[in-house]
Amino acid sequence: MGRCLPWPTPPLVVTFEHDRLTPPHLGREVADQIPGWEYAVVPDTGYYGHLESPSAALAHLSWCRGDLLLMTEPGEGPPHCPSCDQHLSFGGFYMMLREDDGTRTCRGRWTCPGDHHWWSWADRPDDPLEPFPREYL
Repeated sequence: MGRCLPWPTPPLVVTFEHDRLTPPHLGREVADQIPGWEYAVVPDTGYYGHLESPSAALAHLSWCRGDLLLMTEPGEGPPHCPSCDQHLSFGGFYMMLREDDGTRTCRGRWTCPGDHHWWSWADRPDDPLEPFPREYL
C-alpha cells in the first residue's frame, strides 16, 4: 500500500442532522476548536446517516478528498486483501487511542468482496494492514 497523501483541503467534520448519540452541535464544537477545519451536516439523517443516505454523506467527502480516501499514490489503484488478493474498498475512519504511544489518531477500515476486514493507522501508511476486530462489525 502506498503512502497516505497529504490533505489538499482542510479536514472536514461531517455530522448527521438527527444523530442523538453525536449531535451536530458536538461536531461543530470539534471543528471550531481546530483552526482551518470545516464542518458540514448531512440533512434528514440520524446516527447511521452514511447508511440512510449514502450519496448525501459521500457528497460531503468526495468533493474535497476524491481518491485520497484510498490512501494510495496516484495510479497505484486500491490495495489488495492480504487473505485473498481481491481489491479492498475503503470503509471509513475510526478515531482511536493507540495503545503503544498514547496517540489519538485515525484508523482506516478496509473490506474485500470475500468479507475480509482490515484496518491501518492513517499516520503509519507503511505499516501492514491488521485484521479488523470482529467485535466492531
